[in-house]
Amino acid sequence: MLFGGKIDEMYISRNRGGFTRYSRGNFLVTLAPYFFPLYTLIFLALSFIAKDKYGAPFVFLCGVSTSFHILLTVYSIKIGQPDLRKEGLAFSLSFILLMNILILGTVFLLISNQGEIKNFLFSGIVVFKNYFLNLIYNVAGYFRNIY
Repeated sequence: MLFGGKIDEMYISRNRGGFTRYSRGNFLVTLAPYFFPLYTLIFLALSFIAKDKYGAPFVFLCGVSTSFHILLTVYSIKIGQPDLRKEGLAFSLSFILLMNILILGTVFLLISNQGEIKNFLFSGIVVFKNYFLNLIYNVAGYFRNIY
């Protein structure tokens, strides 16, 4: 609905899972359940609202809901959800991993109050750039040795 689509059909079964058919979507809509920790973000917001008196229980619930999100994501990937193949398995897994690192890293940074989001994002970009350049260098070296 955020991207202008409408739900056409929804089927839920106790034994066979379910599906949702929508009129318009993109890869963000398709992959959001795997990288958007909804419950964690709700508990994070509540921990900031109830900072002084009840903040600690909500931080605990952030941890529990993060564990739930990670375990459910791993389980969903393991059973081979069709929406992962819809966008391409390599792209889906890479995007899910990157977004989980970005979003959950930001959540942990906000909970711990130990740094700035700007520094976290900048250092993540530097690490990713170095990893990507190293990957290209190794792949190029591999093909250089073959030919």
